Amino acid sequence: MKDRIVKFIDSEKLSAAEFADKIGVQRSNVSHVLNGRNNPGFGFIQKVLESFPSINSRWLITGEGDMYLNKKAVSESSQPSLFSTTIEVEPEVSPIDLKEPLINHKSMINNKNISSIPEVLPSDNSKKIVKVLIFYSDHTFEDFRPAE
Repeated sequence: MKDRIVKFIDSEKLSAAEFADKIGVQRSNVSHVLNGRNNPGFGFIQKVLESFPSINSRWLITGEGDMYLNKKAVSESSQPSLFSTTIEVEPEVSPIDLKEPLINHKSMINNKNISSIPEVLPSDNSKKIVKVLIFYSDHTFEDFRPAE
């Protein structure tokens, strides 16, 4: 992987220090990876992929495919990258009928400051909310479980 990182840095016309600053790691971390002292960890790879959305994660990790993603490669790929910024998915279920009342479960979500979480429940309330996951654009998430 070290050789691919070196190749990518060269193609971006960056110095190792500029690359470190751009991905938000210490310069010594990049130096250790480039010199072969350390292998890049998950956090390092994640920062590279977040900072350079045009890089092909499969190429970076395994060496397969092209260095850069393009629209054609993303749309033809049978397994899109975990860190792709856009993935088109065809809906496999029928749309929800929004004629049912929307219920705000704000008080059930561990007293977190959430403006509203609409949920369409069956009229007999036979289903209970077990977990709510909220995904943010910075690739983080929060896990909420209702109070018993």
